[in-house]
Amino acid sequence: LGVLDGTTGQTGDKYNVSDDMRRDDMAQILFNAYHVITGADLPSGPDAFTDDNGNDNEAAINALAAADVVQGTGQGLYDPAGSVSRGQFAGFFARYIQILVDNGNLQPL
Repeated sequence: LGVLDGTTGQTGDKYNVSDDMRRDDMAQILFNAYHVITGADLPSGPDAFTDDNGNDNEAAINALAAADVVQGTGQGLYDPAGSVSRGQFAGFFARYIQILVDNGNLQPL
């Protein structure tokens, strides 16, 4: 479907499920999933963080920051190579799902 792509943490044909998920990879997965679900790209955002410049997932990070799904780690930093804990991912995912509900792409039960 294109949710996982060449920038979401895999090596060749292996997704490396036992490896920690990087913050930049997590952003790209959510960004890609938005397109699959809605048929449109998440609107782009301004350059939100200084430490992701040149990162292959920078556009996804900026779009998710503009949508208030991701926040940085402080002082204008995102820490793209940092790991995402399960708890952190749950917070990102809850904010992400709320965008889909607010835009009418998902119906709450």
